[in-house]
Amino acid sequence: IATLSELGCDVIDVDMVPTPTAVLNVKELHADGGIIVTASHNPIEYNGLKFVSNDGIFLDNKEIDRLKSMVGKSSSGRKISGKQARDTGALKRHIDRIRSISFIDPVALKERNFKIAIDCVNGSASIAYPTLLENLGCICARLFCEPDGTFPRKPEPRASNISALSNFVTAARADIGFAVDPDGDRVSVVTEEGKPLGEEYTMALALEFVLSKQKGPVVVNYSTTRAVHDVAAKFNIEVECAPVGEANVVARMKEVKAIVGGEGNGGVILPLVSHTRDAAVAMVLILQYMLESGKKIGKLASRIPAYHMEKRKVALENRDFKSVVKKLKKLRKKGKLDKNDGLRIDWDDSWLHVRPSGTEPVIRVIAEAKTKQKAKLIAGEAIRLISSR
Repeated sequence: IATLSELGCDVIDVDMVPTPTAVLNVKELHADGGIIVTASHNPIEYNGLKFVSNDGIFLDNKEIDRLKSMVGKSSSGRKISGKQARDTGALKRHIDRIRSISFIDPVALKERNFKIAIDCVNGSASIAYPTLLENLGCICARLFCEPDGTFPRKPEPRASNISALSNFVTAARADIGFAVDPDGDRVSVVTEEGKPLGEEYTMALALEFVLSKQKGPVVVNYSTTRAVHDVAAKFNIEVECAPVGEANVVARMKEVKAIVGGEGNGGVILPLVSHTRDAAVAMVLILQYMLESGKKIGKLASRIPAYHMEKRKVALENRDFKSVVKKLKKLRKKGKLDKNDGLRIDWDDSWLHVRPSGTEPVIRVIAEAKTKQKAKLIAGEAIRLISSR
């Protein structure tokens, strides 16, 4: 903050808040941009910066490259230091925006008094999200909600990482459990019986509720579960796919004027609130779905088509990705080929997505099928071909 001020910027400090809260407030406060200090879902030893444009959207790769090219260059020469201000209303604006969603009924939710078990991994949502839920009349049983950044479990809210929440849900006799990542843009669900559904179910559940209220385009990335496509098909909606990466999904959403979008990692984007993944939005959509259906979360989840996903990675080393694609084409057979984001092959009951990672020197391999055995078989065969000389 001091550095920005010395460079002549007027800085508004919104304190420690979840990423989606900060993003929304860039636009709400009419700022020229936003900077969020976070390592997102990465382990505790990492940290980083997320840059937000004045219209409340993360910078895309081209804009980031342009920003990098400016590093080290002289500033405008402005000698007057900028002003610094502390803003304490960021969370309230976020809550108010969510409460204003046309198909959310805050009064009915308050009367229902859902009991929620919430695991915020001691991250930036530790105060914010229980506050939001309590504002909607929920009774919150808190797990890992001390915002000291110690991360008592692996930070990604995958099913394999949230066993403590599963036990906590049943012990607290909660209606549902929510686990978020450290910066609060991703969430996964645990049923009333303590069963972790996995991140893929978050988008599918939220989508089913949104499409029951309004029809329109839907955008997800190429690595998102086919269950999302199945849910949309029930409403005669065809899902658009974008390359992996929130900025790519948002760009496509804006192009097609999507009413909802997201990624299979537990991120839901609802433009009525903002153009960023928002765990708070996902939680409230799912709670409203439970309220209106009168069904427990386990029952609602059982209506989502079940798939099994296998995620692996291979060291990139000196491999040329074009040669990798050439090898993988042997798997095509009767599948449909798509090269818009690495390589994706779709078959009737399964698919494979292989792409170079944008954050690690690895090739990511994701396979999904109706059975775990088949998903593992597809992923294993892909890795065998990638590793062959």
